[in-house]
Amino acid sequence: MELLSQYGLFLAKVVTIVLAIGALAVLTFGVTQRKRPRKGELQVMNLGEQYREMQNEMRDTCMSDAERKLDWLRSGRKKRTKLPLKKRKCVPNAAMRKW
Repeated sequence: MELLSQYGLFLAKVVTIVLAIGALAVLTFGVTQRKRPRKGELQVMNLGEQYREMQNEMRDTCMSDAERKLDWLRSGRKKRTKLPLKKRKCVPNAAMRKW
């Protein structure tokens, strides 16, 4: 009877170790699968900041130096506020012709 109880205890230890190793293998496999981009997966990127910067650059090319400085000073204190500037016809420069 003692032999049977020792064999049962040995079997319980082996099963515990095998289950622990299996659980670690499943966890590492799951983590590596999550990091890889899957086929057909879409990635969403916020392009708002990039377009906002492009808009500011285009607007700045139409402003005189005084208007640009005034706009820069105001944007540092608050978010950009619309200034009552006189309407001007904007002629695109070489940098804007790239687009």
